[in-house]
Amino acid sequence: MKTDLFTLQSYRGIQRKAFTIVALICIHGTLFAQEMPELSAFLEEVYESDQGIRREFMAVVDSSGWEEARELYGAEMQRVDKTNLDTLEQIWGEYGWLTPPKISPKAAHAQWLVVQHSPLEVQQKMRDGMIAAAEAGHMRKSNLASFLDRVALREGNDQTYGSQIAYGPGDQPYVAPLEDPLNVDKRRAEMGMAPMAEYCQRQGIVWDAEEYLSNLEEYRVWHTGAY
Repeated sequence: MKTDLFTLQSYRGIQRKAFTIVALICIHGTLFAQEMPELSAFLEEVYESDQGIRREFMAVVDSSGWEEARELYGAEMQRVDKTNLDTLEQIWGEYGWLTPPKISPKAAHAQWLVVQHSPLEVQQKMRDGMIAAAEAGHMRKSNLASFLDRVALREGNDQTYGSQIAYGPGDQPYVAPLEDPLNVDKRRAEMGMAPMAEYCQRQGIVWDAEEYLSNLEEYRVWHTGAY
């Protein structure tokens, strides 16, 4: 098992700081109402821990494939995600969903990342609150769309906005099962998202809505892993 700088320092550092943050919340309930910059800085570190392990993971995917990446980083990623979620649940219990100007945009985005990478039951519990946050202008609609797509797929439904990319036989990227692909760009525009052709090009996929529709049943089979 590979052990790197992120594993030894970032993860342990987040654990120690998570304990400190939770302890301060319990002992000094008003502390961060006066010192939100400190909480904001902590959440920015949560952001870095979430993205740091995923950068390492994707670097291995690019060089050696998904199986190697899962073997090297899968368990570590789960530990990081659990630490982040446990800590944020304490923070949310005290303050609710935090938004700018109380915290920085990066810190606010860290909350979205943690929910995005949480178990399905957590995502379902947070769904209404995230919809409300987006409607109030406290979250990008594109981030909400990505979240809703992920939850839909995990619930066994098709996604709505086409944000989720999956990998089929031979690590071939494809757009995970998508409802009404012929009109997806209209829905994406409503959420401030780029057209599918532009988005897919960045993912190494050529988008053709008609062709996608003709292959949709096959993609649904791929998504179940039954190939």
